[in-house]
Amino acid sequence: MKKLLAILVLGLLLSSNAYAETGKNLNWCKQNTKIKYPFYIYGEKGKIKKHKSSDALENAKNKIVIIYNYGGGNAQKYHGICRVAAKNFAGLAGHKIGNLETIWWYNDEIKKAGGGGNKPFYKCKEDGPWGQDGAITDIPSNVGKHFWKCIKAAVPEWNAEKRFQMMEGIIKNFINAGVPPNQIFVSGVSAGGADAIRSAVHYGGKLINAGIAFHPANWGQHKSGARRTIILEEMKSVERLDLLVVNSNNDGTGARKIRPEDSQWMLEIPGVEFLVTADDGYNLMKPNDYEGDFNIYTPDGKKCNHKGKWTKNSLNQEQRFLWHLDKDKIKKRWDSHDMVNQKCMQYYWPQILAYIEKRIKAL
Repeated sequence: MKKLLAILVLGLLLSSNAYAETGKNLNWCKQNTKIKYPFYIYGEKGKIKKHKSSDALENAKNKIVIIYNYGGGNAQKYHGICRVAAKNFAGLAGHKIGNLETIWWYNDEIKKAGGGGNKPFYKCKEDGPWGQDGAITDIPSNVGKHFWKCIKAAVPEWNAEKRFQMMEGIIKNFINAGVPPNQIFVSGVSAGGADAIRSAVHYGGKLINAGIAFHPANWGQHKSGARRTIILEEMKSVERLDLLVVNSNNDGTGARKIRPEDSQWMLEIPGVEFLVTADDGYNLMKPNDYEGDFNIYTPDGKKCNHKGKWTKNSLNQEQRFLWHLDKDKIKKRWDSHDMVNQKCMQYYWPQILAYIEKRIKAL
């Protein structure tokens, strides 16, 4: 029995020698155990405290508030967040910059935004006159008057837009509680990442310090989709955009041109910075050169256990021909859109905190 136990222990040690496993998607738990109210995480131990944005906040003038918006944006059913997934963000809380200290606030309040999903945009034929001509570049908002009339009529009733329209009031609640605007950051994932971008555009340097966008996406896979154009033109309309974009080239969510490799144009906007997280190293244009195992490891050797895989829709429109050539390999790629729900994401918290510290000291 002792020999058998020794063999088992040795096997475990050998199997974990190269890379440490980090567990499943942390936001997978029983629905009746999920947190479905606004709260913040604070202190070195990452304690959770129920808190509405309109509540009084103790010692508010010394708080750095990181607002976090969950994904969705198309009126998907709201599920809340698993406690263990929330605690994964504890690495962003309790960080001290002089006499200031960070808290991470989960924005449950946007679940009340209302609005609908994609249907009205389908009626507009979202590719519009631009896409019908076979174009795969973004459709300018001054092309196709009837088309844009339809799109702009649909946007105000879109769930993603209604979520964003709530942000000014939520931010002002924290300011009214005593948090200086310079100490407020808006972050979020997916559609929440798009909220972060737009908050940085509209409120940066006024009501907030900066945005932190994790895997921003809410505009679908249309080859020249109008909703992406709206966000792009907003970004390009400002002289400076204080924004940190956190993403991986393994993101396979299906939203058009979401990955860092497709978004280099953003870096031409003063103030925009990228934090590119781990990927599998696969080059779509050089599949025969790949010698990896399609797994994703952070630089400290931790494996990210993503659950979703790439599909044909993970490819941008101009890359779709690759599906027929290399489908078997592409299907092996992990979709890292759930990176914030992986323990391996903890490797990047210090870099995000360094960005926040730099921004606090810049103003």
